[in-house]
Amino acid sequence: MDSLLYINYNSLVYEKGNGVFRNTNYNRSVAYDATCVGGKGMIFEPQEPIVADQFNHQPTYELMEVVYNYAKESKYKRALDIGASLGLTSLSILMAGTGKLDMLSPKADPSLLNKYGLGKRIKIYKGLSQDIMPTLKERYQFIVVDGDHNKEVVASDLIMAWELLDDGGIMVCDDYGHPKFATTVKEAVDEFGKISEVVNGKAIIRK
Repeated sequence: MDSLLYINYNSLVYEKGNGVFRNTNYNRSVAYDATCVGGKGMIFEPQEPIVADQFNHQPTYELMEVVYNYAKESKYKRALDIGASLGLTSLSILMAGTGKLDMLSPKADPSLLNKYGLGKRIKIYKGLSQDIMPTLKERYQFIVVDGDHNKEVVASDLIMAWELLDDGGIMVCDDYGHPKFATTVKEAVDEFGKISEVVNGKAIIRK
């Protein structure tokens, strides 16, 4: 098997010649590099209901793509995933580099990451971001903000994440372009400012 994350699900096909995964439903593609796990590649089997349910959801696929690309660019030593739950976004971060990852969410579940031998690189913080983030002592080079979509919580997450982000670090804010969250996530991010670009509805903030 090639040194690539092999997603074997009915909405995705693996093009061996190009080393690319193409989502046939949404005509998007992304290459995943698996050198951080020994170049063995990773397999999501079609019968896995968690992965199947998530990959039927276009925004999840697009978030994974954006997160992977910017996490790789960041060359992170330590990353923070705010709102981590089933582990798909966290998986994208871990596959993009060799650093450590902190997962923060009341529902953070490391099962998927443990299955693929990545559990030793993660630390779990189960609880609300507004309770846990003020206690964090780490510095991060990459952060995903995808927790509670209440405007006040998003605003708080952004402020605290900014304080934890190293100079030169990157934040990805999910659902910035989602119409459902125009008066919550988008307004909070716009008021925070500092947006460097918007990619597939995700706001990218650089420090």
